[in-house]
Amino acid sequence: MFNQAIKQTGAKFFDMTSARGSDTRDVLGVDQNGNVYSTVPGGLWIISLEGKQLDCINGPKDPHNMAWGDDDRQTLYITAFIGLYRLRLNIS
Repeated sequence: MFNQAIKQTGAKFFDMTSARGSDTRDVLGVDQNGNVYSTVPGGLWIISLEGKQLDCINGPKDPHNMAWGDDDRQTLYITAFIGLYRLRLNIS
């Protein structure tokens, strides 16, 4: 859904240059409502399909990767430089 929308419009979806630091920014997943999850320095950003930042999940260290897990896909596993973190969500 997300990739198709970008291919059709060719427009910039979201500008992440305001994220602090120089670490990698990476789009990693889309939830069942179409919100995009992206790791950036300082947290895991949640961005709506309209290109608006909805929230930022902050952890003790900057995230580098993430994946949904458990049978219901409502647990978010986030890797950081020195650890693996688990966060229960109300959406898969």
